[in-house]
Amino acid sequence: MTSAPDAAGAELHFLFGVHNHQPAGNFDGVIAEAAAAAYHPFFEALRSERDVALTVHCSGSLLGWLREHASKTFDLLGGLAAAGRVELLTGGFYEPILPMLREADKVGQIQRLTEFLRASFGVTPRGMWLAERVWEPHLPRALAAAGVEYVVVDDHHFALAGLDPEMVGGYYLTEDEGHPLAVFPISERLRYLVPFAEPGATLEYLHSRRGAGSVTLVDDGEKFGVWPGTHRLVYTEGWLRRFFDTLRSASWLAVSTFSRVLDSQPPRGRVYLPTASYSEMGDWSLPAPAAAEIEEARARLRDLPDGARLGRLLRGGLWRGFLVKYQRWATPTGACSASRAAWRRRSPTAPAIPRSSRHGIGSGAGRRMTPTGTACSAAAISRISAAPSAPPSSRRRTSWPRRARSPRSAGKRDGTMPRGAPRCVSGAATSR
Repeated sequence: MTSAPDAAGAELHFLFGVHNHQPAGNFDGVIAEAAAAAYHPFFEALRSERDVALTVHCSGSLLGWLREHASKTFDLLGGLAAAGRVELLTGGFYEPILPMLREADKVGQIQRLTEFLRASFGVTPRGMWLAERVWEPHLPRALAAAGVEYVVVDDHHFALAGLDPEMVGGYYLTEDEGHPLAVFPISERLRYLVPFAEPGATLEYLHSRRGAGSVTLVDDGEKFGVWPGTHRLVYTEGWLRRFFDTLRSASWLAVSTFSRVLDSQPPRGRVYLPTASYSEMGDWSLPAPAAAEIEEARARLRDLPDGARLGRLLRGGLWRGFLVKYQRWATPTGACSASRAAWRRRSPTAPAIPRSSRHGIGSGAGRRMTPTGTACSAAAISRISAAPSAPPSSRRRTSWPRRARSPRSAGKRDGTMPRGAPRCVSGAATSR
């Protein structure tokens, strides 16, 4: 593995990172357990790997909790970010599903987390994490207004646009109304290899993609300690240490960051992605009979010699199908009283628009998770407004020096359950 400062000479850049989130109002004990089992040991392991640079996203609700209740973990992340060892991603502060918000609220959620990161750690993020990887073609406009240069989505999104997931790499450019945005595809193959397969399997796959420029893997940080058996696997049995050692053995490979690739490599082309989320979401958003039919279609395709290729184009339903299944959220967010009344007249059986929905509808907003990961009442949404924001002058503030920035950038799950297990997103059972 080529060291991070010399990564420009590598044949392939591996963009590895984690996404950490806990919903506002979750039980302190649940978050504390996740911090002790996954977040802190992962950052500690990274601190000892001085030739590795990774990407980290933490939602605003989680960062606020860490600052107040787990300051050592908060400071550890801040030190890594200030030293350039970690590239931080912004996103909606409370992890909302962005397309469900008004334009001003989209921008406001992103800017709030960006300002929190700038005030706390002295860095300004260039890219962002999309909650549940929910993409709609109009998003570049709002993201540009919020100062976002790139996003990461699943390679499933690219498959639905007609591209072969095993051929996409690097990043692509998209736009809306002339507002450009770089888009990096997350490898589904790597999501299922890491951390469950031996590290050599990941290196073998990366070797097969040496011509891709870069390959991306950003996935739930809870996979590295919270999911059943993963703390023992990743830390006690040394999987993470062996993983970095294995990557280090490849002279043609560099573990790098999105900004370094963005600044050193041209885009692979232009792409316009359809409305999409991760592949499982498309199935779950369908009515039960249709979901059974699409599963049957996939089973039949698996029996064909080229069934995997054909199956990539099966998309299921739109993620907005959850708004039909769970009509509590099937109302315009942030609507004024007149539009609320109009909504009730048009749909007499629909519930009233929850005023607290202005905080965003997303993974964790407005619900509380029990220690077993099941969803409780949405009453916690009333406390979202009291969640910590950017630290006021009266609170403890870290004082790491601001990093020098390149001319280009100047000025500028609650993971208690493994993938596939149901979780509640805006009242809908989904997973990440």
